[in-house]
Amino acid sequence: MKKKRYSSIRRQLYLYFTIFAIAILMLIWLLQIVLLNTNYTLSRKNTLKRVSKIIQLEYTPETLQDTVDKYALSNDLCAFICNERGQVVYLSHYQGISSGRLMATIKDYQLRELCSKTMKNDNKELIGTIKNHNDETEFYVLCKALISANNNTEILFLAASLDPMNSTTVFLSNQLLYISVFVLALAAFVSLIIANRFSKPIQAIAKASREISEGVYD
Repeated sequence: MKKKRYSSIRRQLYLYFTIFAIAILMLIWLLQIVLLNTNYTLSRKNTLKRVSKIIQLEYTPETLQDTVDKYALSNDLCAFICNERGQVVYLSHYQGISSGRLMATIKDYQLRELCSKTMKNDNKELIGTIKNHNDETEFYVLCKALISANNNTEILFLAASLDPMNSTTVFLSNQLLYISVFVLALAAFVSLIIANRFSKPIQAIAKASREISEGVYD
């Protein structure tokens, strides 16, 4: 009976510590894989908005190309300028990661549609995703109408590739899989040791209480 009670306490402690280790691993997976990808996507979207606002504030037709090049380089973006008809009039010298695939993905008719939708929006801005279905590369694209003092309009295109983060997520998933197996094995071993150490004092207290209730005071 004593052995069964002792074994029951030990099993419960072992179970609690193992569940705790699994919960920690699940939290790590959530933070590293799910939230990391989401936060990166949100970060790139905010970068596009921030850069477009800066370019708009610094906008002059004479310096636009230099300004676009500067911020495309410092923020790793693909950038180009279209006229209202959707024709590319300037392509930034720095094109960022996977820019070649972006230019191959956007068709001429899509550029015209994006320019038209941008001009129809009240804030003269449009943001969304474009996906290359051949290699599954995904881009965040922001279109911003820049209107000069003499009412000439140019459409600024800024794009950020989400492909580097997807590759990082796959790499982290593979690494975490091996780490998780190792941590679970280690957690099971440590939990067994801790359960034994914790259960012995509890068993001793239970034994002493039982002896006192039976009138044994030695």
